[in-house]
Amino acid sequence: MTQCIGRISKVDGIHHFKEGRHRFYLEYRCSNNVIPHTNNCARCTDRSRDKIQSSGKYDHGNVNEPIPIHSQIYGGKWYTDGCVKWGVPRDEDIKKAEEHRDVARAEFAEHTIINVATTTTVATVATSIQPRKRTIKRNDNPAVAVSSIYSVPIVPIEPVEPDPATASTASLATASTASLATAPLIQPRKRVKPKPIPKPQIESIIATHIENEIEEFCIDDYEIEYVKLTPFEHNDISYFREPIKNKLFERKSKTIGAYIGRYDSYTDTIRTDIPDSDSED
Repeated sequence: MTQCIGRISKVDGIHHFKEGRHRFYLEYRCSNNVIPHTNNCARCTDRSRDKIQSSGKYDHGNVNEPIPIHSQIYGGKWYTDGCVKWGVPRDEDIKKAEEHRDVARAEFAEHTIINVATTTTVATVATSIQPRKRTIKRNDNPAVAVSSIYSVPIVPIEPVEPDPATASTASLATASTASLATAPLIQPRKRVKPKPIPKPQIESIIATHIENEIEEFCIDDYEIEYVKLTPFEHNDISYFREPIKNKLFERKSKTIGAYIGRYDSYTDTIRTDIPDSDSED
């Protein structure tokens, strides 16, 4: 007969995220034989969303199908969201989870369904434009220098023989003009007055209602029940045990962990297929 293709999880396949509290499960393939003319065994045919992920009756889908969004098995959407909330698990736990996944899907290796999250990266290219530098050639001719500053063409004047009477006056005027042409021009700076900062407008708020009475919360309508848990060992594994219903919880040092199942004293086994009756989920 053919092996069932149902995807299951086990108590032995429980691992935790980085923060150490929330857990995920390893992937296994059901080892039972299928019902004739079907792909699943009797247990995996009519499965439901049981409260216990490690129960054989919990519907994790088939190993040749994507992991359901409600399944807490490694690689599914719930696991991916958990990595964001509680941190990526240890490298050795991830390596072990991938080994179990490959073994469970070995028969369908050519048709393995891989969930790929595509990330689009947008690259922005900034183009820098270097401004051109304007080069001004220096000319030692004072007449050309004055012309380049004021943008006024200077018309050359034909030389005229000076009058001896006015020679001294003309030489003084020429010297004065030459000194003005070679002297640098200084532009006066304009003083800019700072703009006044507008004052913010403050609106007055008038209370229209004042609460004089405070609503009180009474806890008398609620019933508080205290449950005593005691340390318990089974197969060299420590648990916390509830003595009335024999419920077992994970024991992490002195901290109470997740619900595991119920201890059956007649068979000395742990029943993981019984949900927690006190769970609010």
